[in-house]
Amino acid sequence: EPNPAEYRNAVRDVIRECVYAVDKNELAVDLCKVALWIEGHDAGKPLGFLDHRVKLGDSLVGVMDLTALNFKPDVPDKAYSPVSDDDKEAAASIRRRNRIERGGQTSMDMDARVATSELADSLAEFSSIREDTPADVNRRKRLYKESMESEEMRKRRVACDLWTYAFFAPMREVADVKDGVPTTDTVRAALTGGSVNERLTAKAGDAAERLKFFHWPLEFPEALMPGVADVPVGFDVVLGNPPWERVKLQEKEFFRERNREIAAARNKAARQTLIDALPETDPALAADFADAVRVSESTSNFARASGRFPLAGRGDVNTYSIFAETARAIIAPSGMAGIIVPTGIATDDTTKFFFGDLVEKRSLASLYDFENRKKVFPGIDPRIKFCLLTMSGKDNPSPQTEFAFFLHSAKDLEDAERRFALAPADFALFNPNTRTCPIFRTRRDMEIARKMYRRAGVFWREAKHGSAEYNPWGVSFQAMFHMASDSDLFQTFDDLNADGWTLNGNVFERGGERRLPLYEAKLFHQYDHRFATFEDASDAALRLGKASTVTADAKADPEMAVLPRYWVDEKEVQKRLDRDNSDDSTIGTSAERRAPSAERRAPSAYYVAIRTIARATDFRTTSAAILPVSGLGKGAVIRVRGGTWRSG
Repeated sequence: EPNPAEYRNAVRDVIRECVYAVDKNELAVDLCKVALWIEGHDAGKPLGFLDHRVKLGDSLVGVMDLTALNFKPDVPDKAYSPVSDDDKEAAASIRRRNRIERGGQTSMDMDARVATSELADSLAEFSSIREDTPADVNRRKRLYKESMESEEMRKRRVACDLWTYAFFAPMREVADVKDGVPTTDTVRAALTGGSVNERLTAKAGDAAERLKFFHWPLEFPEALMPGVADVPVGFDVVLGNPPWERVKLQEKEFFRERNREIAAARNKAARQTLIDALPETDPALAADFADAVRVSESTSNFARASGRFPLAGRGDVNTYSIFAETARAIIAPSGMAGIIVPTGIATDDTTKFFFGDLVEKRSLASLYDFENRKKVFPGIDPRIKFCLLTMSGKDNPSPQTEFAFFLHSAKDLEDAERRFALAPADFALFNPNTRTCPIFRTRRDMEIARKMYRRAGVFWREAKHGSAEYNPWGVSFQAMFHMASDSDLFQTFDDLNADGWTLNGNVFERGGERRLPLYEAKLFHQYDHRFATFEDASDAALRLGKASTVTADAKADPEMAVLPRYWVDEKEVQKRLDRDNSDDSTIGTSAERRAPSAERRAPSAYYVAIRTIARATDFRTTSAAILPVSGLGKGAVIRVRGGTWRSG
């Protein structure tokens, strides 16, 4: 047991040599330094130099693999996907030029290799200095600054900034694109000391400072730059509780403190009308919103197209998933990473590639799932599920993964019955299409389910992962209306009533035309197409989408029909039901897609709808009902044998 003085000295050494951190919030960075200074305080010694280890930056935006950049510094063509107010012709022009430039060759020259060796020597000298006096601290600070501002480091930083800025640069005019947007040749020139447009370099530098580009190998070269340290590249331990938020700008959240009227608009279409009027009503807010949209869309494009997140950078990206992929990318071959993320990392469709790769590479050590019932995180809903996800490096594989679900506190992990192990073959058995994680409350539940799946097989196995398709029912699914993007098609009770329409049951009619109810998932339940209604709902309930449950007495009336929030044109409903199964909104078998349209599109009076909103804590996570033909939002239509199920 060390004495207090030895212990404090050891803690001080660990903080100086072993602890690294990065955050895009400047206050968080300052607080981290203060916390480490307090933790490592040793009487009579100065506060340590921490600027080299605790850094300000967006750890999700920037270059991760410097080796790849040096040997093949290509800018992906998809970096020039137009966003926001970009000119499509300008984007196409710069994309064509970049495609031609990518055909060239370049490589890291010998000077860069020599410079890496010099950087290693400089950092070794820097690390050897203790911090017993203020002079020691100042010397470390000076040496570090010299290392980071050397000519070779400057070239690499400029190249990294230019490469990243390619995803964020505005593409407004074809004539201005050449000098305003970096391409592959621009990055190559910066790396090799060639001529680079100074105006473009300045733009990239300004964007890097404003958006906090963070190039991991340049910021922590002794850990992540090959050749700088005589150890495997990567960190031994990575810990974090990253933010859980969508990269896509959330309009309600953006306007909540800026413009309450826009934030409280009744739907997407009404909100968009108010936003479109901002240049006249509030030009400054309009400019801020336009900039926020551009940054959000560019960041989304970076996540999907940069190559940094090949597994998690898909669909509507959430930061927690790409933080998880970042954590995995920076661990050493024998290291471990432990992070707190939503349980969706193992169960959601958009993260299935990342989770599947963890399982396949045996990199998943454990996943312990918690419900927030005891308000571990007081600021989020108690029904939110999060997990402790532990990943291992490539030289430290896990033959099996230990799981536990529906925990409320860490103490629940002491119950052996709550924990169970799954091998990669189990994921293929339980979820052959997605390879996402099956959820069980106890070890016994898992064993029963495993026996059932081995005996009964699956309802529909897609042709994936080397397996042939198995779909004897000819099943396919179709999403009909999207509550946000299709909201311009929706009409309210007041709209139709004021326009002379007559309500018959829950269908509005006028002169031979009909407006059908738009069923939301909350309006039906298992075997029950009259589960909830908006009849007699207040304006606040309508705005918030809070329906009331239909009573048993009301259901005793066979003529009773639920009232929705919105109605849609019958022609729009039929158009979607008749839509060719090859459309992106439907999923069908190859046989269905080849079938004659008459077989594919059977007219019907009813269809089977399934709720696509459920939580693992629900009594049933699959709830379906037979609905009269109507609009459907937040749900999916089930098709069987090429047509919609019909009455009788």
